[in-house]
Amino acid sequence: LLAVFLPFGLAVELLDQLSGVRVSDAAVWQWVQHFGAQQMHQVQLEMNTWQQGSKVPVEVMDEEVATLPLLIGADGVTVPFRPHPKSNKGKIVYQEIKVGLLTRLGSRIQQSGKTVSQLLQRRLVALRGTVNDLQPLLELEAHRQQINQAKQVVWISDGARGFWRLFEQCFSSVAIGI
Repeated sequence: LLAVFLPFGLAVELLDQLSGVRVSDAAVWQWVQHFGAQQMHQVQLEMNTWQQGSKVPVEVMDEEVATLPLLIGADGVTVPFRPHPKSNKGKIVYQEIKVGLLTRLGSRIQQSGKTVSQLLQRRLVALRGTVNDLQPLLELEAHRQQINQAKQVVWISDGARGFWRLFEQCFSSVAIGI
């Protein structure tokens, strides 16, 4: 989990400090590759099952959370990639990653007494590919997040035509687009 949120070198240092276990950057990289491949296989199995019309389990969540407004956002972000895995050598190549965020929108009261919105039950889907590649993953995750249980669904995106086409094809019948 440390390697998901931190560079491998920092993950190694924190693991050592927190647990006394010392591993190499390469070992962490291999773990990430192994578990990432396992997860991608699982997602592909669920995608195939869902696209064949079979049921895919929804994420278990508190009934109160399931009825909160569901916010779906999508965008593209540019990410730097090195040409050689496990090496910082070579010229950086920038590639666009398509990202979708699904979250329940709740509220909380600040110490001042002011009520503010709060993002709850956040899930992220992302891939290196096109909007068309993102579409089935985003639809599957919307299903997992019980889109049909939400009392309100809101789509948020910038003006990119591909994302608005995705909204029209997948979510316009159940969501308000902003």
